[in-house]
Amino acid sequence: MLKKSTVLLSILCLFFLCFADAGEEHGMGSGLEDNSIANLVQGLGVSWVRLSAYWKWIEISKGVYDWSALDSVINRGTNRNLKMFISIGATPSWANGGKADNVPPLNNTDYGDFCFAVANRYKNNSLVKAYGMWNEPDVSMFWNGTRQQYQNKILIPGSKKIHQAKSTLLVGAPELSDDWPNDQSHWGLGLLLDTAGAQIDVATV
Repeated sequence: MLKKSTVLLSILCLFFLCFADAGEEHGMGSGLEDNSIANLVQGLGVSWVRLSAYWKWIEISKGVYDWSALDSVINRGTNRNLKMFISIGATPSWANGGKADNVPPLNNTDYGDFCFAVANRYKNNSLVKAYGMWNEPDVSMFWNGTRQQYQNKILIPGSKKIHQAKSTLLVGAPELSDDWPNDQSHWGLGLLLDTAGAQIDVATV
């Protein structure tokens, strides 16, 4: 009988194979901070790039957005024909009572509302294909909440709102760090897939 960890790794590999189009593709994480960096990324021949959308910097107060920085990054990727995966995270202080950006939002709908705003803004850009639900929530420096809070405040509402904006967009989650195999009792990938797997299109770590 295969061990659960072996089965999970096999499933994960299948998800990644499904995520790519026909043929071999490679991706990397980059902020595409300026044209020189974007040119270097393009020169490496990658076809996918993982970007970050920092909620705290974009939604400066509830329903008030500054898209300038993210628009610039998306434009750099688009101009170089890079397919984009955008990971959304970092709570703004207005959403969690003035606390740090790793503290969960107080309202269960605020993150989802922001995800909808992002996905809706870029839904007509065919190169923006996927969204991640928070970077490494199993690491306290990025998420100072529980797994249940992550599911209820981030993963489930975020995924639903991404798909509401455009049904063909992919949701990547749970975005765990490489420590997840050693922490099955709390943040195991299997536990998250069992409880919230219906919200996930691509399993990501």
